[in-house]
Amino acid sequence: MRPCLASISPLVVEIKRSLAMSDQQVGLLSTIPIVLMGILSLAGGKIQHVLGTNKGIIIGLICISGGLFLRGIDGNGDSLIATAFLCGIGVALEQILIPVFIRTQFRRSSSVVMSLYSTSIMMGAALSAALASPLTQWSGWRHALSSWGWLSLIALCVWFSVPYLRIQNVQEASDNAPKSPIDGYSWRLMTIFGIGTAAYTLILAWLPTFYVRQGWPESKAGYLLATLTAIEVVAGFIVSLALGKFRDRRPLFVISTMVLAVGIITMLVLPAWYGATVVLLGLGVGALFPLSLVITADYSKNAGDMARLIGFVQGGGYIIAACMPYFGGLLHDRTGSSSGIWGVMLCFCPILFLLCRGIKQPLS
Repeated sequence: MRPCLASISPLVVEIKRSLAMSDQQVGLLSTIPIVLMGILSLAGGKIQHVLGTNKGIIIGLICISGGLFLRGIDGNGDSLIATAFLCGIGVALEQILIPVFIRTQFRRSSSVVMSLYSTSIMMGAALSAALASPLTQWSGWRHALSSWGWLSLIALCVWFSVPYLRIQNVQEASDNAPKSPIDGYSWRLMTIFGIGTAAYTLILAWLPTFYVRQGWPESKAGYLLATLTAIEVVAGFIVSLALGKFRDRRPLFVISTMVLAVGIITMLVLPAWYGATVVLLGLGVGALFPLSLVITADYSKNAGDMARLIGFVQGGGYIIAACMPYFGGLLHDRTGSSSGIWGVMLCFCPILFLLCRGIKQPLS
């Protein structure tokens, strides 16, 4: 679910050189999937009702693998951007439907499983970021982007091993569930998810470029992103272990937000301290992403309620997050520096802190 995004960033310079694309155009490769993830998620309840969990997840995996394989075909910048649409549709379907499956099949431990699920997403980003440059050196950047389609095909085969009756039960439970309205607290959840994911997408899209423009080789910048993402995975596991001890999620959010803010400040003020920057950003974002999904699941009464709520939260949240890679590219083109967009992200941290103070305890 993440290689279609994470494999782009370490290869930005190579892609621009080969296809004569601007930073703004390259930013669309991250922005388009995230926007689609947001738009489709807004119809999460209807998508879950029409397609069902089983069929929807299968279609999503086919879209992701198809979009990735098409990146291996020779073409121009527009054709590469077109693959972002297909990948975005696929990832959107997965992110709407897999949480519904988790909530239904792992009722008592759904928060822990949800955290592990979001952590595995970050593991995919780490793997693709680390291997992007080595694969490019071996067989070219197109192969480096398209080779991740095989993982989607493997995931599709694994999914077919899940008993169909279990998936069907998820669909029936969702269809019969009472519909809960989107209230003011849902908007709070959506904004929290949007700000946390904005930090994640900004790092994913532009952190390697920040260091490449300071003279780093692309491979080293890619490894830096991979290291940061690996730390995000560690943070996700820490959150998974801590959830059982923190029924009140607010302390975890406060700590994560403060760590993220300090990481951004360190990068802007002391760019040579890249080790501290990577650790702080990785821990902050790595905790915020799973926590934002967990508190959404906490507020859901049943699978049908969750499909609608997580669709709304992810829909609006991804639309917010999608602005960051695009405006990052826009500022790169206009100023030649990324300090401005990171400064904007830093300003969001106090807002996130205030929003997190109103987080409610789990309903069950």
